[in-house]
Amino acid sequence: MQLLRKWAIFSLAFAFVLILAPTAHGEQTPEEPIRVFFNDDPLVFEVDPVIENGVTLVEFRTLFERIGLEIGWDAETQTVTGSRDGLKLSLTIGSKTARINGKPVELDAAPKIMRDKTVVPLRFAAEAAGSDVRWDGAARTIRMYHIGAENLATDTNVLRLSGRVSPDVRWIRFEVTKEGGNDTRTDYAEAKNGYVEHDLFLHDGPGIYTVAVYQTIAVNRNSSLYRDFGVIRVENRGYSGLHVLERSTGDSRVTAIGNPPEGIRSVLLEVIHNISGDKKQVTAEAVNGRIEKTVYLNFGKGLYRINAYTSEESLATAREFLFYKTFQVLNLDARNRYLVPSEKVESDHPDIVKLAEELTRDKKSDAEKSRAIHDWVIANVSYDPAVYFDGIDRSDTALETLNSRLADCDGYARLNAALHRAAGIPARIVLGTLIDRASGETWDGIGPAEVNHAWNEVFIDGRWMIQDPTLNSGYIDLNAKSFVRRNSHFYYDPDREVFALDHREARGLNYVFD
Repeated sequence: MQLLRKWAIFSLAFAFVLILAPTAHGEQTPEEPIRVFFNDDPLVFEVDPVIENGVTLVEFRTLFERIGLEIGWDAETQTVTGSRDGLKLSLTIGSKTARINGKPVELDAAPKIMRDKTVVPLRFAAEAAGSDVRWDGAARTIRMYHIGAENLATDTNVLRLSGRVSPDVRWIRFEVTKEGGNDTRTDYAEAKNGYVEHDLFLHDGPGIYTVAVYQTIAVNRNSSLYRDFGVIRVENRGYSGLHVLERSTGDSRVTAIGNPPEGIRSVLLEVIHNISGDKKQVTAEAVNGRIEKTVYLNFGKGLYRINAYTSEESLATAREFLFYKTFQVLNLDARNRYLVPSEKVESDHPDIVKLAEELTRDKKSDAEKSRAIHDWVIANVSYDPAVYFDGIDRSDTALETLNSRLADCDGYARLNAALHRAAGIPARIVLGTLIDRASGETWDGIGPAEVNHAWNEVFIDGRWMIQDPTLNSGYIDLNAKSFVRRNSHFYYDPDREVFALDHREARGLNYVFD
């Protein structure tokens, strides 16, 4: 009985030792094979990927085909190549020196033969071809994220880009340059749930373009923390259609550009703020069949619609515009809308900025600065008598008024507003009606939406101050049919009840003048 009991105990102990013993030659349980993905698609290899010196080696043929490289093999030198337009990779079996477009690059592990298959460093090839490579050690998974175009040639001036990015990436920046040109355009796309889709406008007509792609995890798209995410080369074969370059902007401006359909001579752009409903019209005329126009989104931050209409007539004679297309743009500019420049209030033009600085340099308060600006305008701009006697509609911009020193009420109000904005003082243009009480004119029969005059309101010391630089500059001599300068401050910060005796702001207008 004792012998039998001892034998049972020995048997149990031996079985326990067997369970705990390692496999033969000290080998551990084999690790899971490394999985490789290109965007969402798994790559299938005949030979499992291996890691040597921290470098993952994979079958070159499967990798190169998936990242869009045309495969080559030189048996004499045992060199594999992968190429596409603008890119050629060369790797030699047993050599740690690879080449990108002929330039030597040192590798951490050399390509080699495994089970009759050539394996190469995955990260080197994938990153050279424009992929972002991420390694998940816990899952033993490699993901190659890539943004590309289904077609690397277009007839429409638009390149449709799409692809996956790492979930932590927030913004993609594209820098677009045409071969032979020195103009680089920048565009942005926001990554959503690790996916990017974007229409990139090729801005300079037919030719070969290089698109440098960068990515950032920063929340602000204007961050300086971008890193390379590859280069795309594309052929643009056409210059058709009208486009808005930007999908979002941080400075309240976008560019409408392109060759509109054949026969189109002019374009009308209706700019609408989606929330406030404020809208305005911007026009442009084709020059040599091409439109290029800076459009200001100066109704504040938010989403805008830009409805494009075209006409076969010039702007001078066009009476009908036909709907062409709608664009949507997100304005991220948080500045006060009455500090933002516009098509006709060019407060960012160097000449206007320089004059505003000169006029306000020694002034301490906004009130002093405003008075100096107003007084310069009324002393240096003359009212054009032809507007009064011949019915000419000048509608000068601020810059045109500065250069000519001749204007109607529009020019006075725009230049006064532009100089204030350039000095950092919010200013708006008011449209309405002016009556001549001295001649017996009254408000009878004048509707609330009628407009025959423009003036300003300037934000000083927490309130809007009225200024009418046109009337403060002088008057028209009916007998001499000339302008007589007689500067005054009668309509500079007047009592609002007194001002309302002969001025009335228009109501119910379906457009914004500024």
